Amino acid sequence: MNVVAWKAWYRGGQAFCSAGSEWADLPDEGVIGVTIVYSDETRRFMTGSDFYWVADIMGKATFCQGLHDDFPERRYPGAIIKKGVWTTDEEMRLVLEKMGDYRG
Repeated sequence: MNVVAWKAWYRGGQAFCSAGSEWADLPDEGVIGVTIVYSDETRRFMTGSDFYWVADIMGKATFCQGLHDDFPERRYPGAIIKKGVWTTDEEMRLVLEKMGDYRG
């Protein structure tokens, strides 16, 4: 499976998607959710993490998530890391709805 699209939601209502943004150019902090769409039309939802990153794993750009003690910068040299944040229950509910609707 290959990644065909992704979208990242940030606290405060900002969102960025692969159709116009590069992961490296996104703000470094404020992620509350990411949806990844694969070539077989399956989707992956990432929320509730301290870090979100893209790293070259076995020759393929791979989306990952982890907690503060995962040290992605050490384990995955060259990873492009974005920091997650907590938000209100209401904002999270709205973002989860949007994440579920996103198809790329």
